[in-house]
Amino acid sequence: MKHYLTQAKNWWSAISARERRWVIIGGIGTALILGYYLIIAPLYNQVNQLIQQTQDNQQLLQWMKPRVALLQGNNTNKQKILSTDELLAVLDKNIKNSNLAKNLNEIKQSSDNGVELRFNAVAFDALLQWLAQQWQQYGIQVTQITADKENILGTADVTIVLKAT
Repeated sequence: MKHYLTQAKNWWSAISARERRWVIIGGIGTALILGYYLIIAPLYNQVNQLIQQTQDNQQLLQWMKPRVALLQGNNTNKQKILSTDELLAVLDKNIKNSNLAKNLNEIKQSSDNGVELRFNAVAFDALLQWLAQQWQQYGIQVTQITADKENILGTADVTIVLKAT
């Protein structure tokens, strides 16, 4: 290491004052460029990403606020359904009273104390509205859903597993 330092000192003293100035200017310029590209630019990019992420999260929060109240509904009016048989009876009655009855292919008790419903070519939006009503009125929750798109716009073959809370 001393050898390299001695060589650098000898080289520095051998060059003229004008060349020393240009080497110093070049060194400072190189240090500034490296500092910018290795420190300042990555920090600037990270700050911009965090600002954008914060703005996106604020927009998402504003979008979610009115929907939280809608989803929470009026929890005091929910009935408690204690058994799978009662759940099965309530769902069967409510489906028959809706426009979804013609699309219901099967309703049965599932292996996990829930109720499985199979619909063919059901209007997906209408099904989601019906599910929201079941949740608001009875506290019935979707534990599993599978939907396969049909050829007709807005319809799907849907299998749902519901449970009482």
